[in-house]
Amino acid sequence: MSTLSLASPMRSACVTLATNGQLLPGAAKYHHSGSACRDEESQHQMPEDEAQLTTRPNDDPHHLEYSIPKVVESLRGGLRDSCNAAATVAALLATIEAAMIVVIKTPVTTTTATLVGSASSTTGSANATTLLLILSYVGLILNASTTFSAHLLVDRLGKFSFMSKGIKPILTNSSVRSARRLLGCYSASGKVWHILEFHYFSTLRAGFLVISAQILTFVWISEGKAVVIISTVTAVFCLIPFITIFF
Repeated sequence: MSTLSLASPMRSACVTLATNGQLLPGAAKYHHSGSACRDEESQHQMPEDEAQLTTRPNDDPHHLEYSIPKVVESLRGGLRDSCNAAATVAALLATIEAAMIVVIKTPVTTTTATLVGSASSTTGSANATTLLLILSYVGLILNASTTFSAHLLVDRLGKFSFMSKGIKPILTNSSVRSARRLLGCYSASGKVWHILEFHYFSTLRAGFLVISAQILTFVWISEGKAVVIISTVTAVFCLIPFITIFF
């Protein structure tokens, strides 16, 4: 006696053939007491297009609406504004330094005599002019370099969301304790990012120090003792923010 049992789930029918309790040849692979049908249903996956529709943007690093964490976004916005402001100021200072080079290199006339002040000897005047010229060239190079580095950083900050795709989120209790390191982790090119950031901050601070030294040099060679003392104290007071770099 032959019995035929048909099961028709969603995708296919499982057929079990038996004759006097024995499986027919070729039917063994279908005999699992109907479990094959249930296993196939449980393993049935959602169509690819439907799965993409249900995927959240931040779960899929290739999604166009992917967004970086809010903390990283806040740090990115702050650094971007700082770089924009620094690029503008550095460009203006570079222009001033270029103008100072032209003034200092003019022939020895009344203008140059005013710059070097009451220098008592030709040698002293020449040394003062040489020092001012060196500071002007160094300041010009540093400020121009700061402007270029700031523009590169702003460009990379604008591409931050795109470059950070595929980076696993960093936990708040991880070993990353610095805001600069956190930005480097999400920049997708950590070494390049750290080099640009280091170069930007270094040239920005060095440019400020050079301009301060240039101003003090003008004061020391052309003004009286009272003006020199007051200007020096003021310059030292203005250098206090640099101390915070080490904290």
